[in-house]
Amino acid sequence: MAEGGEVETQTTIAGDQTEKSIDIDPRLIQCPICLEQLRHPKSLPCLHTFCKECLNIYITQEADKFATLFPCPVCRSETVPVDSKEKKENWAKQFPTNNFIIEVSKTNPPKYQQHECDPCKKRNVVNVAATVWWKEYNRFLCDTCLHKVQNAIDDDLTLIEVKSGQKFIPPIATTSIYNYCPKHKKEMDLFCEDHQSVCCSTCIAVTHRRCEEVTTLSEHGDKVRSSNQLQDMRSGLQNVAADMESLIELIKTQTKHLGDGKDDVLKLMTDLRKRIDARLDKLQRDITDEVVTTYKEEKQKRDDMLHKCERMSKGIRTTQALSESNFMDTDDMQMVSVLQRGNMEIKSCKEIITQISKSLTNVEMSLDCDDKLLVDEEALILGRVKVVRSLAEVPIKLPEKQLHSANVKEVAKLCIKTATDVNRCQATGLVYLPNGHIILTDKNNKKVKLFKENGELVDELTLKGKPWDLCMVDNNTVAVAMLNKNLISMIRMSSSKLSIIPGGDIEAGKQCDGITYKDGQFMVSTGYSSNRDIYSVMEGQEVNVLHTPSAKPYYLVYDPTTSDVIVSLHTDTEGDTVLYRLSSDGTTTEMAKVGLLKNGNGVDIDEEGNVYVCGRASNNVVQISCDGKIVRELVTSESVKEPFTISVSDHRFVLSSDASDISNYITIHELY
Repeated sequence: MAEGGEVETQTTIAGDQTEKSIDIDPRLIQCPICLEQLRHPKSLPCLHTFCKECLNIYITQEADKFATLFPCPVCRSETVPVDSKEKKENWAKQFPTNNFIIEVSKTNPPKYQQHECDPCKKRNVVNVAATVWWKEYNRFLCDTCLHKVQNAIDDDLTLIEVKSGQKFIPPIATTSIYNYCPKHKKEMDLFCEDHQSVCCSTCIAVTHRRCEEVTTLSEHGDKVRSSNQLQDMRSGLQNVAADMESLIELIKTQTKHLGDGKDDVLKLMTDLRKRIDARLDKLQRDITDEVVTTYKEEKQKRDDMLHKCERMSKGIRTTQALSESNFMDTDDMQMVSVLQRGNMEIKSCKEIITQISKSLTNVEMSLDCDDKLLVDEEALILGRVKVVRSLAEVPIKLPEKQLHSANVKEVAKLCIKTATDVNRCQATGLVYLPNGHIILTDKNNKKVKLFKENGELVDELTLKGKPWDLCMVDNNTVAVAMLNKNLISMIRMSSSKLSIIPGGDIEAGKQCDGITYKDGQFMVSTGYSSNRDIYSVMEGQEVNVLHTPSAKPYYLVYDPTTSDVIVSLHTDTEGDTVLYRLSSDGTTTEMAKVGLLKNGNGVDIDEEGNVYVCGRASNNVVQISCDGKIVRELVTSESVKEPFTISVSDHRFVLSSDASDISNYITIHELY
C-alpha cells in the first residue's frame, strides 16, 4: 500500500541557509508527548506533529481493540489512519512526514536536557544530576539512588543513560482519554451527586454551580464500593442475561418451527399437484407466493428480534466481564463508567424483553385443501393457505404492572434553573417523553425548556409571552398555551433543538391555560379568565364552548380509553366537585369531591387509565383507578409541597412545585 510519508524525503534548503542556524521557538520542534526534539516527525490531519516512536506507543496503548480511529494526544480530535485495517503498530508510519521540521532540526541540533534525580529531589536535595532513566517507573536516578534500587528489587530494570540520545517516553496508558472532559479538555476528577455525572472543574463551576453535593471522584468511588450498587448491578446483569438467553432460544425454536411448517405445506402442495395437472401452475404459484411471503414477513420479524437480543446479550456479557475486572478496585473512572453502562443495559434489556414478549406470536401454517379433483373456477382444488397466530408463551416472568396498587419512590431531583434565567422558575406545564426527555414551560422566565432525564439541559426557547400548559401533537410537535396572548404556539422539537414553527400559531380569541389534544383538535381551559370555559378549537375554525365549570379549570387531559376529557378544578370548598369527566356529548361525570384533594391542579393519566391529580392546597398527589373504585394519596404532604403539575410516562411520573423555595426543581418518581 501507499503509506502517507514512510519514505522521509528530506529536501535540502537552498543557498546559504544550510550553513546558518535559524532562530526559532524551540517548542516548534518539540514533541508534545516526550517533550524532546522531534525525531522522525509525523503530522496528523489536525496538523499536530509527534515523533513517530511516541505516536506509535500512544496509538497502541490508547486505541481501543476494535477501534478504527484514535484521539489526537493534544486536541483530542478523532483521527482516522490511512488504512485502519492494518495493525495499530503500523498506523503511525502511515501519516505524512513533516519535512519542514526535519530541515529546521538540522540547523538546531538537539541539546540534551539536564535531569535531576527524582528520589533526591523528593528528599529536598536539589541539583543532583541523574545518570540513568528507569523506564518502568519513569524515574531519573543518580548513581547512589540507582545502587539502592538495584539492591532492593530483584527484577530486571530497563535503564537508559541520560546522555544516550534515546527518548524518555513514559507509559501513556495510565491516563485514559475517558478521564478528560470532551468539552473543556480537562481531567474529570469530580462527581456531581445531584446529576450523577463525572465532571471537570470547569463543568462544576459553569454547569453544576447550583448543585448541592459535589465530591471528588475518588470519594464517590469509595462510596460506591462500600454500598451494594456494584453487587446489585452484577445481580441484575446476571438475571437479565439468563432471561435474554431463554428468549433467544425460544426465537430460534420458533424460527425452526416456522421453517418446518413452510416445508410441510410445500410438500403437501407438491403431492396434491399430481392430482390436478390442468390448473397446477397457476394455483401453485399463487399459494407459493402467499406461503413464502408469510414466511418471509414472519421470519424477518423474528430475525430483527433475534438480532436485537443477540446484540444486547453480547453487550451484557462484555459488561459482566468488565465488572469483574481488577481495575474496578483501582480505577474510579472506569468503575463509574461500567456501573452506569451496566445499569443502563439492565433497563434497556428489561424494556426489550417486555416489548418482544408482548409482540411475539406463534405462527401455524397449514393447507386447507379439497381432495376432489374439480375443475370449477370457484372450487378449492389445490387448497388455500391458512395462517393462525397466537400469543407465544415466553418462559420469563414479566412484571405485572398494576399501577393502581404500586408503591412509589422519588428517584431523581432535577434543577431546571438555567444560566440565563432572571426569575425563579415556575414549571406550569410538563410532558415526560417516552425517550426519557422532559419538556416543560417556565412561566416566570417565558421559556420552554428541554431536559434529559439526568438533568442535562438539551435546549431552551424564549417566547414572546407567558406560557402556561403544553401538550404533544405528534412525535416532533408541541403545542403551548400562551397565557396572555389568547393563542396556541406550535413548537418543533428535535433530539437537541426547539424552534418556533413559522406561521403555526392558532388564534383562540380566548384565554388559554390548560391544553390537551384530542382527535385533531385542541381542548383548552380558561382558568385565569372570568369566563370559566372548557372549549375546543381548530386552526381556521371558530371556538366551540363545551362546558362551563363551577370553579377555575387550570388543567385538563384527554383520556384515549374513553374519549373523555378529565378536568381538575381549583377549589377547596367542602362538597364542591374537584375532578370530573367531560364526555363528547357534553355530559359530565363527577370523579372526586373536595376532601382528600383540595385545589386541583395538574392532571394526567397512565396507560392503565389511572388518573393522577395534584392537590395544591392539600399538598399531595392523588391517584384514582380507571374504574374509580380506588382513590389513594400517592404522594403525601411529607414529601411534596404545593404540587403544581404532573406528567406520567410508563411507570414513572415527573412533578413540579409552586413553593418558592423549591420551584427551581422538579422531581421524578417511580411506581414499583
